[in-house]
Amino acid sequence: MGEALPTEAGEVVRQGRGRWVQSVRLGWDQLTGVQLWLCEQALGVEPAPEEEKPKPRRTQADKWTANLAAARQFFEREGDLKVPRKHVETVLSEDGREDQYRLGVWVNNQRSRDAVAGAGGAAVQSRDAVVVMGVVVIAAGYLLGRLRP
Repeated sequence: MGEALPTEAGEVVRQGRGRWVQSVRLGWDQLTGVQLWLCEQALGVEPAPEEEKPKPRRTQADKWTANLAAARQFFEREGDLKVPRKHVETVLSEDGREDQYRLGVWVNNQRSRDAVAGAGGAAVQSRDAVVVMGVVVIAAGYLLGRLRP
């Protein structure tokens, strides 16, 4: 774009950074030695600096833990987990920013998943996560609406 087309053999036209170049720059660590040499020497492509790389995605476990923290905050403030479906809980994160969680939807989903599993059915993922996190299992009962304070 903007440059003249090559007229002789061996001339190269550079048209900016496309998707392939971006994927190579971001995936620099996965390239073989030959690929690295070709990118650096023949194409003039260099690895992306750290500030250009995207932040890692949050895992489902991280999201579940954050929603559980929002549920705890709501429970401490209200004394129960009767969360309106449209409720959004604001939690102050460790780095000082305010994160918002759709707590009403999350609690409703946990209760629905528990109802599908049934009282004598297989353990629900959320209950397992509560136990793994070292939280008293009774918290799952409050969350699922089976226990009252």
